[in-house]
Amino acid sequence: MLETHDLSKTFNGLMALQQHHLQLQRGEIVGVIGPNGSGKSTLFNLISGFLRPSQGGVRFEGREISRLAPAAIARLGIARTFQGTRLFKNLSVLENVRAGAQLRYPVNLAEVVSGLGRAKIHPPASEKMAWELLEMVGLEAVADWPAGSLPYGNQRRLEIARALATAPKLLMLDEPAAGLDSSETLTLLHLIRQVRDRYGLAVLLIEHDMDLVMNLCERIQVLAYGQVIAEGTPAEVQSDPRVQEAYLGGTA
Repeated sequence: MLETHDLSKTFNGLMALQQHHLQLQRGEIVGVIGPNGSGKSTLFNLISGFLRPSQGGVRFEGREISRLAPAAIARLGIARTFQGTRLFKNLSVLENVRAGAQLRYPVNLAEVVSGLGRAKIHPPASEKMAWELLEMVGLEAVADWPAGSLPYGNQRRLEIARALATAPKLLMLDEPAAGLDSSETLTLLHLIRQVRDRYGLAVLLIEHDMDLVMNLCERIQVLAYGQVIAEGTPAEVQSDPRVQEAYLGGTA
């Protein structure tokens, strides 16, 4: 489904990502880990179109996408979240999910919120889809609340629901467990698995919570200094001395 080939990015002479290679199949859950500054965010920004590569490229379903704008990439079926929540905090929880559906139903944000104009064409379908997603992430009871009033863990789940409203084939999660306690992280783990199983999509995530990564991901890629230093199953990655040295604190 997704392939990066010789993907590289330089900032003012500094190599942030160097000759990166990754293949991701439909239905896989793959994690990307590494210390701060290892190139993880650069990788996500290159895949989602927020950065242009200095070399190499990205293919999605066989199509080169590395020169497309973020909105065009999203319309092809790649949705992402960010390290910090980027919700419409003054809009309701339900309105945030309906806003995500703009890629599925071509209306502007004002029409989505007001229910006027082209939003009249598909209201039953979009409303039904939004409520189904809110139910799945456990937020249907607070659908009318302003998104900014939600506890942080619920905001993270709302971001996932909004991303799913775009009907993605690939869901990219950027540190989804950041700021969550252990109970919220466990809930997130089950939610990501449920999303994958229900929609058959691929999941690519960046995460520093090793318990989440090791228990959720079927395959893990490890970056350090912009290069891939290891890739494999959680057990293989945990036992790799290069990973222990670069990321997990050594073998002592």
